[in-house]
Amino acid sequence: MKKTKTLLALFAIFLMTVSAHTGRVYEASEGFKAPQFTVHTDDGAVSLADMKGRYILLTFWNSTNPESRMTVNQFESIAGNAGEEKVELLAVNLDENATLFEQIKRIDNLQRGTHVNPSQHEQAKIKTLYHLDGTLKSYLINPQGMIVAVNPTKQQLDKIVNEI
Repeated sequence: MKKTKTLLALFAIFLMTVSAHTGRVYEASEGFKAPQFTVHTDDGAVSLADMKGRYILLTFWNSTNPESRMTVNQFESIAGNAGEEKVELLAVNLDENATLFEQIKRIDNLQRGTHVNPSQHEQAKIKTLYHLDGTLKSYLINPQGMIVAVNPTKQQLDKIVNEI
């Protein structure tokens, strides 16, 4: 009898665990809903959910990674040319030093879109949500909140911008 109860308890735990994950629709991959996050700034909060309804170019970058800096500059130009009502740029800087972020933002003349430098706690959460384990990625998110491209190319972005 004790064995049967133990097996039933283990089976119930297994079912609860499996059923809790079958409805998961958020994954940082193409075809999934973009994981939601909020970054608190001096001016308030910036939330990915608040940008829903238009295409979002989400890019993660840092000052010591030249490729990510070039990407954020290129995306700023693409989003700026498309118009904010069509494509919103959310550039998330992952520098630990907020002063360095502000200096690089000024040096690179990053003015279009939304540029944020999350706190260490917020960065840790975002890195987990977007699987940023040593690599910096970019995402194109459609107006419904679905990821349509990971590390989109300029050609992919130009095509989508021209179709909007």
